Amino acid sequence: MFTGNEEKNPFDEVIITGLGSATKIAIGAASIMEKEDIGQIIKIQTAYFSSDRINRRIPKITIVLKKHPDFVAS
Repeated sequence: MFTGNEEKNPFDEVIITGLGSATKIAIGAASIMEKEDIGQIIKIQTAYFSSDRINRRIPKITIVLKKHPDFVAS
């Protein structure tokens, strides 16, 4: 994502989202990226997704990361 490839330019920001039980996975992925100096968390937003099909609200998280200034592609 931050490195790009032959067909795509690198991104300066990445958005990670998680819905329901996947919120833990999204938080974990963003935490690892920050711990490894790959990205910096710049915004965290939480909300509830209303599902008419199961008649309940499901938690949702959105995490925005920007490329860490010390990030070097390996």
